[in-house]
Amino acid sequence: MGNRGGTRAVKRYAAPSEWPVLRKGYKWTVKPAPGPHAESDCLPLLLVLRDLLKLVQNAHELEAVIHEGKVAVNGRPATGPDQGVGVMDILSLPQNEMYYRILPSSHSYFAQPINWREENFRLLRLEDRTSVAGGKMQFNLSGGVNILLSDEEAASVKAATLDTLLTDEKGLKIKDHIQLAQDSYVLVVKGRNRGEHGKLAAVVPSFKRRDSLVRIKTNDGETIETVLNYVYAIGKSSPNIALPNKSEVIQTAKSG
Repeated sequence: MGNRGGTRAVKRYAAPSEWPVLRKGYKWTVKPAPGPHAESDCLPLLLVLRDLLKLVQNAHELEAVIHEGKVAVNGRPATGPDQGVGVMDILSLPQNEMYYRILPSSHSYFAQPINWREENFRLLRLEDRTSVAGGKMQFNLSGGVNILLSDEEAASVKAATLDTLLTDEKGLKIKDHIQLAQDSYVLVVKGRNRGEHGKLAAVVPSFKRRDSLVRIKTNDGETIETVLNYVYAIGKSSPNIALPNKSEVIQTAKSG
């Protein structure tokens, strides 16, 4: 007999700790379909719309909404309740004039309401670059996005690894570049300080640049430490995107 395909569900107790699901009461929950995000770094669309935003009650209702073309992720029609949605993705419900950017919170995710201006761009981190045939340079970005540029175009961007590129909603066109450097405004996307944000105060170099220790001064005046690989530049001196305040995140966590 042939092997069975992968399961479309995961037991709730085994789901990533950041998922906003009750661990008791129900045995299974939806599992993200293969896509641009690792399973541990995203939420299934169903959990965003049902558990975070309370806009649908179940997968059947969400499937009907998707079939009617009322939901888009990063400017493209949603594919199903199991579509993975990760940090910095844009969730759009244009018929309701509702737009959200997915952000990390201290223990989960937060769907930050945004206006139509923010809905038109994404912030994607440059993970690495690759030379390809024909004198082209490929920028490999977070969120599974790749942009192919000529050597001249790549040189004009002047972006280093871990810098952030401001692109159009679909991640096809580069509009601006945010350097990951001292005094840039950063967001922590992983680790125990997940969801914190502030100005990058110092970088203590390590043998591997991604492992460098960084100190961030938050808006509360506190100084936190994490590693460079866990931070995401979101502004040159102030954030380019709307961010939730702590009371909003706490309220969302309680309602979940």
